Amino acid sequence: MIDRKEIVLASNNKHKQEEFSNYFQQRVLLPEDLGIDFFAQEDSDTFIGNALIKAQSLYNRIHRPVLSDDSGLVISALPDILGVKSARFLPQLSQAEKNIEILRLMQHQQQRQAYFVCALVLYSGREEFVSVQDIWEGTISTKVMGNFGFGYDPIFLLNDGRCAAELVPQEKMRVSHRGKALSKLHKWMIREE
Repeated sequence: MIDRKEIVLASNNKHKQEEFSNYFQQRVLLPEDLGIDFFAQEDSDTFIGNALIKAQSLYNRIHRPVLSDDSGLVISALPDILGVKSARFLPQLSQAEKNIEILRLMQHQQQRQAYFVCALVLYSGREEFVSVQDIWEGTISTKVMGNFGFGYDPIFLLNDGRCAAELVPQEKMRVSHRGKALSKLHKWMIREE
């Protein structure tokens, strides 16, 4: 179902490209690597729905299997702010500014529970696809921390007191929402060989 030499990822996110490449230990191509200007209208109210939209959109242009990721941060105290709209939250701001804004919105909140979601879809056309999803539970920190990761990692506090952005990439991949979802997908791929 998927090329063993290279994977096509329906994303423009170079951080995700690096994480996927490190996980699979093979070349991961983004649409721009194929000379494609890629945009998919993510209008589903679920992570898997948005991942499927992206996968189908790119597949329809290249006609080969595509792996897609939709992920986001869900904050219990701010249920309508992020979720499936995490990447589109305050688009005029840099990611660092978005993190500061979340901390500002959370400054008087006692309940700081949050979790990351990662939904993966492997799509090969004709409505044939595999989907997996997993989460990574934590809380929202009170300050920006760490030098690794990307996105909301600097404000996502783990149960051991460290921020996600303090984890080296290999450690993050073992425990994160994306790492757990990739593990599920990889197990499926091995069974299908």
